[in-house]
Amino acid sequence: MIKNVFERHSVFGINFKEKGKMFPIGCTARVLRITKQYESGEFDIEIEGVEKYLLHQSTPTESGLLFGSVDIIRDKNDRATASAVSCAIALYISLIEHLLEDEKTREQFFPSSETNNLSYYIAEKTGLENCEKQDLLETSSESQRLSRMIERLETLVPLVKNRHIVEQLVRYDGYLPRNFTTRRS
Repeated sequence: MIKNVFERHSVFGINFKEKGKMFPIGCTARVLRITKQYESGEFDIEIEGVEKYLLHQSTPTESGLLFGSVDIIRDKNDRATASAVSCAIALYISLIEHLLEDEKTREQFFPSSETNNLSYYIAEKTGLENCEKQDLLETSSESQRLSRMIERLETLVPLVKNRHIVEQLVRYDGYLPRNFTTRRS
């Protein structure tokens, strides 16, 4: 299926399933590239989310794939404010700068000016649990999603800024050396 979707520049649907329950809101995905093909016929792929949908019903095929009828879900027309976008970008850049030492590596993580739905971009890069990702997908407002990502970043950035303190505590068996500084070197 993946090879066929890739060659036809088509999309396929992804729904989150947990503990036997499949969530009805999913996302169509486009295969950007096949990074590895295994002898078993399986693939490692890089994908991009395209559109949210509501799955009404699905029918399994002999191969185990599900086919279903869906309605595309559009977001509310409430763009995030410029100040919220600026705040989110500043926090996100601060997070990346504290996590990654190499400037060239950092640049790979910075959103481009063409990035749509900044909340999804940040969510992809900040280690959300699957249930949190699903909750974000089910939110129909970019403004609300971005607000939640700002809250997450406001929690993560101080933790990452202070990780060197934890590293020092571990290194010195719970004690900080006399010359320790809270400033990052």
